[in-house]
Amino acid sequence: LQNYNYNTPAGIKLTIDKDIQHIAETAIKSSSVSCGAVVILECATAEIRAISSIPSYTVKNIEEALSDKNLPFLNRALSAYPVGSVFKPVIAVSAIKNDFNLSDSFECTGSLTLGGNNFSCYNHTAHGRVDLNLAIEKSCNTFFIKTGLITGYKNIYETAELFGFGKRTELCSTLISESGNLPDENEVNSEASLANICFGQGSLLATPLQLAAAYNVFANNGIYIEPYILKELINADGKAYAYYKSEDTHYVADKTAIETITNCLYNNMLNGTGVNGKPENVSAAGKTATAQTGRYNDKGEEILCTWFCGYFPFENPQYTVVVFNENGKSASEDCAPIFKEIAERITELKIQPSK
Repeated sequence: LQNYNYNTPAGIKLTIDKDIQHIAETAIKSSSVSCGAVVILECATAEIRAISSIPSYTVKNIEEALSDKNLPFLNRALSAYPVGSVFKPVIAVSAIKNDFNLSDSFECTGSLTLGGNNFSCYNHTAHGRVDLNLAIEKSCNTFFIKTGLITGYKNIYETAELFGFGKRTELCSTLISESGNLPDENEVNSEASLANICFGQGSLLATPLQLAAAYNVFANNGIYIEPYILKELINADGKAYAYYKSEDTHYVADKTAIETITNCLYNNMLNGTGVNGKPENVSAAGKTATAQTGRYNDKGEEILCTWFCGYFPFENPQYTVVVFNENGKSASEDCAPIFKEIAERITELKIQPSK
């Protein structure tokens, strides 16, 4: 090592954009989120432009970080958590791929009983007669349960696999995301267990990075691209001699399925649970989730994981963003505003206004 020249250009080039990384870090650190993550992908390539986990640590505060109950050494962007309603568009795509009639609607009375278990919409709200678009806007659990029961778990499982659920992502030899959990058919063996999956609950788990890749499918015309962070290797002359790109790129669904859901996600930003995430200077599409964990704090309150998954501009998507809060209250209150800030600031900096 004593002969090593630390000033040599040799090294690696990452996909990270320092400006976008700064925007992501600033947005989440200045929010109410104490434990969470942000992942930002470039839509066309799935290159990771920003990845942030909080709380963070520095070499100057190692001792303090080791005793921090919020676990700053845990990379939450690569760790798996309950998913909640951001999984509903996957259910919808699976249904459409398996001949779901887009004109179908169901009556939501606020709850549904299956196998002696009661499944309700948020606050037992009765949404009345809802179609797919309204079901996404209202995040109607009973609509997606009924849709999932018709579709069947075998079909849902196959579609979810195509979206990247249940599969770990190896960014480099020492940076590997968890695989999460996509339960197999033996585990989802009753109407009640399937009902839980239909609104992203049960044993379904995913990482923020996985959800970014999944929502990038909607932004990328139905094509899944595995995210990556290592771009090039640079020699001592400052020239690239090895290039990297995603090895896993595949087709998920056809134009009809993707366009149907993207329009629903766009309408959700205008009229549904995503309104607090709507940027002022760019069009966007997205979905909220407030997922139950089955864990409780010392006050007896259930710990909730909240999410916002979306992309922008809607007409020509360039960035897919996932915001995650490990100890949330309401996704529309704590995650959606972070997405809005990120989208607005990236648009100001990176996106040329349309003429």
